[in-house]
Amino acid sequence: MTLLSYISPSLSSAHNDLNQEDLSSLALYNNSVKNVLPTNISSRSFISTTYAMEQDPEMDGGIKLHTVEEGDTIGSIAHQYGITVNTLYWANNIEDIDQIMPGDTLFILPVAGLKHIVKENESLDTIAQTYSVETTQIIAFNELPANGRLEQGQEIIIPGAEKDIPEPEPEPIIPETSIFTPRQYAGTSGKNVENRHGKANTFPYGYCTWYVAQQKYIPWRGNAGAWLYNAKSAGYATGSKPKVGAIVVTTDSAHYGHVALVTNVRDNSITVKEMNYDAWGVVNTRTIEIKDRRIRGYIY
Repeated sequence: MTLLSYISPSLSSAHNDLNQEDLSSLALYNNSVKNVLPTNISSRSFISTTYAMEQDPEMDGGIKLHTVEEGDTIGSIAHQYGITVNTLYWANNIEDIDQIMPGDTLFILPVAGLKHIVKENESLDTIAQTYSVETTQIIAFNELPANGRLEQGQEIIIPGAEKDIPEPEPEPIIPETSIFTPRQYAGTSGKNVENRHGKANTFPYGYCTWYVAQQKYIPWRGNAGAWLYNAKSAGYATGSKPKVGAIVVTTDSAHYGHVALVTNVRDNSITVKEMNYDAWGVVNTRTIEIKDRRIRGYIY
């Protein structure tokens, strides 16, 4: 009997985009199948449908969303939540303060600093020197051993650290004879996220993050709202220009943000494929206007 045999009919009919290898990764997450599969299953259905945009438990309570009001500035918002302006810029892919308007929703991360993934031959001392912070601060914030020992690939937070905010690219000079004015996008340079269709991942099944991580190699953790920040910290390219194959980060979820895969780009809109937008565990496609204020940025 396959795993789908245990899922309620309303959900199993929505999983036609998922193969058995996809479903096998359910058992990797503590709050998924392995916790709800008793040896004496008597019910034909143990997973029930829930409301659309189910809350992602990945970092419950870690991400906040702020609705910009008249009079808000980047500085005042950062001060309100006790984070740095730089953290606010990175988390929301802000390249120009004029981009922020009343009614916009911004991701508020739970830390004033930067996430760092330990690389080969890096030590606590070299990392502290890179970010101009004290080693004791890093040890205390991350509850590291007293000797500051780190492992390659380990994720740590550098409290109070900052990186340069990318400067917008200058507008090109367009000849007067031209009838077109191409739109320019700023962004951060870096490596691209690799494709990895159908590979198991440790994000919780049924959520947008799990679906995207089935298609792309995601070396970071966290809710969708932290992905722009985490991707930049891990050295991946981000920006505001839509591209086929990119990951779009939006504020569609009022709790944790949302991610989807861009499958098509037109003059004024993008088509995305996603999970947990129509309902938990359901894969769907939809069209979003490129200028939609819910779009915070793209990971390439």
